[in-house]
Amino acid sequence: MPHSDGLDPIIYTDPDQFWTALQPQLVRMKKFESWSYSTLDQHDIIHVAPQTVQFMVTFSRRHADHQAYGTAKGLWIVTCKHQHWRLQMRSMFPASGTISALAGQSG
Repeated sequence: MPHSDGLDPIIYTDPDQFWTALQPQLVRMKKFESWSYSTLDQHDIIHVAPQTVQFMVTFSRRHADHQAYGTAKGLWIVTCKHQHWRLQMRSMFPASGTISALAGQSG
């Protein structure tokens, strides 16, 4: 199921809230996918404005032996607010292999 499949966006107000919400998914990924880490494999800038940059990204989930077992792609939008650049929005979808769930997706 794609991350944005009819789900309302989840808005995190601070980094701690994001990491707390992500913990159950990390536990499931380790248990059911033998996930060890993820890599950002590609990022292509698709639009630049003074306060916004939009990227198409590709990342892979990997086992401890460095073998990729699943890949996802999506859009990241980074904005500068209050003189700080931060990830404002992202929407990811599974592209190949095994991606059980993406951050922000229920299940």
